[in-house]
Amino acid sequence: MTFNLIYLCAPNDVEGNPRRAWFEINDFGRATGYWEEGYAGSDALPERLQNARLSAPRINVKVGELKSWLKSVSTEFQVD
Repeated sequence: MTFNLIYLCAPNDVEGNPRRAWFEINDFGRATGYWEEGYAGSDALPERLQNARLSAPRINVKVGELKSWLKSVSTEFQVD
């Protein structure tokens, strides 16, 4: 199975706000875009990725790992 989207989920913050994000992965396994979910759920994703979310693996991570992923993405090539 191949996928171009992963869903990283960290525990909610102390105020109960969600910390989850969708990451688009290129053919080389590098994250090329991300969309923080917030309270929008999957609607945070652009229309072109709505079908991909159905097969995207959910990966539970610690807060530090999610922040590391967010910082590592170069959004200059991100397509919405």
